[in-house]
Amino acid sequence: MLHNQLPIVSLDDLRREMGVAHSDSTGQGHVIQRAQELAKRYAAAQQSFVWNATNLTADLRSKIIGLLSVYNPFFKITYLETSRENVFTRRKEDIPRAALEKMFRILDMPLAVEGQVLVGAALLVLVRRGAPALADAVAERRGGYRRGS
Repeated sequence: MLHNQLPIVSLDDLRREMGVAHSDSTGQGHVIQRAQELAKRYAAAQQSFVWNATNLTADLRSKIIGLLSVYNPFFKITYLETSRENVFTRRKEDIPRAALEKMFRILDMPLAVEGQVLVGAALLVLVRRGAPALADAVAERRGGYRRGS
């Protein structure tokens, strides 16, 4: 199945659907909770899907990987890069420039150990029956979540 044919869990789309601004921390929590529910539903059904969100830090990516590791998924991380000016232009209506500047400062480039495949700031999750789980390798590398603990 091509990536553009997969269901997408998008934080931006959920924010728009739920009427939540980027600056609304309480609303953001509800958006993330809804996104995690959708992701778990797809993963439990062994349905491949795309997690489309700006996962700037290894910690954010490892939380998603840890959340879904119980379903024994296959993770493919795709890093997409564009110019700062492109980001500022595209997101000027949604996110204040100062917040975008902060996002650039805290960015952790994805590492190959974070997914079975690293293509390139979206986390792309392809769930396949019987694929090796990855959370333990990420946890060992990062000192974070460990399956079964």
